[in-house]
Amino acid sequence: MPVKRAAAFSGGGAKGMVQVGNLEVVLQEHNVQFDIVGGISVGALAAAMVAQNKFNRYKDLFFSLREHDIFTGSMTSPVNLMRIAFGRNHIYNNSPLWELIQQEIDPREFAIDVKIGVVDLISGKFLSYDYRHEKREVEVIVDGSEVLRVASVDDFVNAYRLAVLASTAIPVTFPPVEMGENLLVDGGVHMISPLGNLIDEEPTEVYVFNCESQHPQTISPGKKNILQVGSRSLELLLNRIVISDIREFKRINKNVKEAGNAGVILHNEKGKPYKHYRSFLFEPAIEMGDTLDFSERTQQMRYDHGIEIAKEVMKKKRRSGRGGK
Repeated sequence: MPVKRAAAFSGGGAKGMVQVGNLEVVLQEHNVQFDIVGGISVGALAAAMVAQNKFNRYKDLFFSLREHDIFTGSMTSPVNLMRIAFGRNHIYNNSPLWELIQQEIDPREFAIDVKIGVVDLISGKFLSYDYRHEKREVEVIVDGSEVLRVASVDDFVNAYRLAVLASTAIPVTFPPVEMGENLLVDGGVHMISPLGNLIDEEPTEVYVFNCESQHPQTISPGKKNILQVGSRSLELLLNRIVISDIREFKRINKNVKEAGNAGVILHNEKGKPYKHYRSFLFEPAIEMGDTLDFSERTQQMRYDHGIEIAKEVMKKKRRSGRGGK
């Protein structure tokens, strides 16, 4: 039976550099090839670049990126504060990131299936922009079932780029993205790691690339401004979602394996039989710092740690033979 490999890239802003270190080992040293990738927030960028076979370009970009390459504006600017007081729904302008996405991401170059997750503020639903490479078309799936739209590859290029931008649009920090009647934001609001979104494709191996440690960082005491309070609150919320996603996946995977050994087949709510997946979790063992910290020193630390973690995971995979848990 051929191996079908899926990669799930979580969100985490500048912490996405740890995924670059992970991929350096997985793609470059071990020549792992993915059949389908999915991403949320910064993970959407990683998924799109990997699908285009542009990892080296992605690595170079991430090392060169600084705050001004992603967003403009200042939390303490009187003009900005005045705009917020009069109803502006975001703090920073992410037009530099939009320009970068337009330059670097072209869905017509995707060589594999890709899933990008966003959340619609209007309906509160999770939308997955699913590129099907075999058909060269995109399905927009609402809450895992309803097909909102199917577009030809020529029609969806700009829409898919906007979906990537929306998936990185941290609420309050960046503006929501308007697409038709939808007001789209960071997919991490719904699920920080797109595990469930990929499991539906029934892979045999699942690689999960997380940017966050499951243990939240203790920050320095003292007064915090509105952005710091909001950013910290969102970080803690997403950390809990990470823990919940991974624990649920591991629990179901373990139960399915035990049931299969006993000759019992478990089914999900759609009536489909659960499968046991060989899974590999790449996750920081130390704190990765602030979400919007693009400083050279911090990024180098994240990259080095990503390499370290990936080497350990791949070593365990090799020792276990068939690998996974």
